[in-house]
Amino acid sequence: MQVFLYFGLFISILAILFAIQNNDPVTVSFIIWKFTGSLALILLITMAAGALISSLISIPNNVKARLTSRNLKKKIDQLENTIQELKGNIEEQNSELQESFETIKQLQLQPINKEASTSSAGTEISDDSNSEPN
Repeated sequence: MQVFLYFGLFISILAILFAIQNNDPVTVSFIIWKFTGSLALILLITMAAGALISSLISIPNNVKARLTSRNLKKKIDQLENTIQELKGNIEEQNSELQESFETIKQLQLQPINKEASTSSAGTEISDDSNSEPN
């Protein structure tokens, strides 16, 4: 911030030096107007008019850039909300998928448990039948 202050001060000093050194009277004619003043004053007025004209010309572009920026910020907010919703959906689907996996594991283990109990019961019966022939 101070850099701009020093830069402005430097430009001001240069303008003052320019005005002191170029104080010769000059006549400017434009269409029907005639103006007489110091060279420095006429050049400074001309530069100020140029700056004003360029500022006025750039206003539509600045307004368009601000509107575009505002619309893009709204779009970003909408997309971030969509991302959050999709993340929530993913988490919900992951939990449902985990529940499904657990259900499938339980269903797969149930026939194995029934087969194990039947085969162990059959082994006990056969063990009993083998031990009786005494």
